[in-house]
Amino acid sequence: MWGGTLYELLPGQASPYHWHYGEEECCVVVAGEPTLRTAEGEQVLRAWDMALFPRGPQGAHQVRNDASEPCRVVFFSTVSDPEVAVYPDEGRVGVVAGHAEPALPEIRGWVNVP
Repeated sequence: MWGGTLYELLPGQASPYHWHYGEEECCVVVAGEPTLRTAEGEQVLRAWDMALFPRGPQGAHQVRNDASEPCRVVFFSTVSDPEVAVYPDEGRVGVVAGHAEPALPEIRGWVNVP
């Protein structure tokens, strides 16, 4: 299963820096010039630039809008269920399960990493 979400980031907004255990993601810039942060560093993207994020720490990423105009970025993912996402800057791990199967209760929660 694949999923996609279009995000609009106003100037100064950012997604959290994170990586996934199960999902692979990619993004396509639709408008604006967001800054992409990865484990390799930062780079400014422009309309129709694409980036791929594999599973694991090497796929860690954040999209930030340092520009003066809004930007739009669409993310596609493999939609793993259950899924675990690690947020290194926050020292937290997020878990979600049951969102792909309507007959099961959805479980969402945070685990604090010592």
